[in-house]
Amino acid sequence: MTGETWLYLYEDRSEKRLYVGIADRLDRVWGPHNADAETVRDAPGSQILQTVEPFSSRDDALKAEAVAIHVAMLSGVAVYHAEGGVSVSDGQVRVANRAGVGSTSVLGPAVKRKKGTVSFDSLSGTAIVTISAGHMDDRRGPYGGAGGAVFSQRAQKWWKIAPAKQHKVERLIAILAGSHGVILGDWDVDVRSGYGPNGDVFPLVDPADDDPRKIKGMRLVGVSGQSGRIYSDDLRG
Repeated sequence: MTGETWLYLYEDRSEKRLYVGIADRLDRVWGPHNADAETVRDAPGSQILQTVEPFSSRDDALKAEAVAIHVAMLSGVAVYHAEGGVSVSDGQVRVANRAGVGSTSVLGPAVKRKKGTVSFDSLSGTAIVTISAGHMDDRRGPYGGAGGAVFSQRAQKWWKIAPAKQHKVERLIAILAGSHGVILGDWDVDVRSGYGPNGDVFPLVDPADDDPRKIKGMRLVGVSGQSGRIYSDDLRG
């Protein structure tokens, strides 16, 4: 979607209420809204703010709207969905936006994270690769919204694997560079398949299944200075 679009806010600081919206016409800012929004806008002392320059596309404005709503919700705002609309209240900040909250779908986790650790000493038959956050040629970066099959293409290649080790590697773990060992994915390696003509592509049983042991998002501990590709102790040497 294209077309200039403005982001605007109704801000009632005394009551800690906020409305976030987007408009393709400036008169929309002053036009009819839902009752919650108009209450915020028309309250004594409310400020009405808008971007000085428009976004070049509605899609970009939606993303900015989502970020603004998300930041407001960091105060612990509870979101209630009713009749296709949204009313938000937590006693601290109220976000009155019956449509825009849905646009928070443009936000996603940079990487999945969850409590728990995996000890390096507990691993066997495992190759561990360190992945940077950016894209690399046509291979996707480890964005949390990318499915296992998409991201597996980044994790499984190009790593030169010695022929003597290839049939011994049963598992591939990818960790994020600079994250203190956050596990990005965990795949089973197909020990019956080859590693490609150059011996540098891990053959995976199911690229889409990147968390068969439910450790994705945990931290790998017990090994320091991870860089490139390393192996569990039983595969070293």
